[in-house]
Amino acid sequence: MPRPPKYKVKLAEWITDLEGQNYSPRTTHRYETSTRKGWEYGMKRGWPPDPCKVTAAQFREYQDYLRRYSSNYQYTLAEPLLLFLRWCGNPFLERYRLKIRVSRMNVNWLEVDELSAVLASAPNKQTKAAECLYAYTGIRLEEAVTLRWADVRPDQLTVRGKGTKYRNIPLTQNFWDSISEYMEWRRTVEDPFFLIHPRSNAHPQGPYTPDGLAEVVRQHSKKMGVKFSSHTFRRSFGRHLYKAGMPLPEIQRLYGHASVEMTIRYIGIRDDDLSESLARFQPRY
Repeated sequence: MPRPPKYKVKLAEWITDLEGQNYSPRTTHRYETSTRKGWEYGMKRGWPPDPCKVTAAQFREYQDYLRRYSSNYQYTLAEPLLLFLRWCGNPFLERYRLKIRVSRMNVNWLEVDELSAVLASAPNKQTKAAECLYAYTGIRLEEAVTLRWADVRPDQLTVRGKGTKYRNIPLTQNFWDSISEYMEWRRTVEDPFFLIHPRSNAHPQGPYTPDGLAEVVRQHSKKMGVKFSSHTFRRSFGRHLYKAGMPLPEIQRLYGHASVEMTIRYIGIRDDDLSESLARFQPRY
């Protein structure tokens, strides 16, 4: 019986390793699918069967091929394959940097005045607390619904991100001032989770599900006639920090991203953003 190709064995081992790091089934499936597509491309163009022997020039050719697609789709296909090849111990791609063209069309955020208007128009204190949590900390939807009361302290909160990686995010007085009404109500409720919804005819009082919290924000967006979601608040958080002069590696840490390149793609840094930064911080010799 013929042995399976080396890349298939390595791919199965990599996916098992990711599952062992508590990556979600959705993420591991996306990584596996994208890696297979990239490898199929490579096989048609004479890539070596050993993942450790794929060169940087061959991977760059694959990226050039992907440029016909949107920047988001480019990253969806290229990043998992690069991570897989590095996991295999490929020496040619150890320091390879993904360069993805990002357009404003693919990244949605709110300017400061828009963000203020959205938060001020929240239909109730529970919705406002959730949206302020996104806007002032940049955490993910999944992190918000699993955030526990004990994880939130006056100066910072602790979240469990992807792959069971924990990170601390500082909290400002502006955040606490914005959710003061919610906190006054929340202290009267016994529940281990930080974000909880009020009792209604349809649901008992308790923590949100990811779909439930997403729907709360979606209904607020629909009522305002302005398109936004949890990702919009999260992206706005990073963009405003970048505009204020915070270094990208620090924003990356707050986001819990694996690389600075991922942060650049996520917040949609453009050439005019770089020009503004240079004008603001131009050196004097």
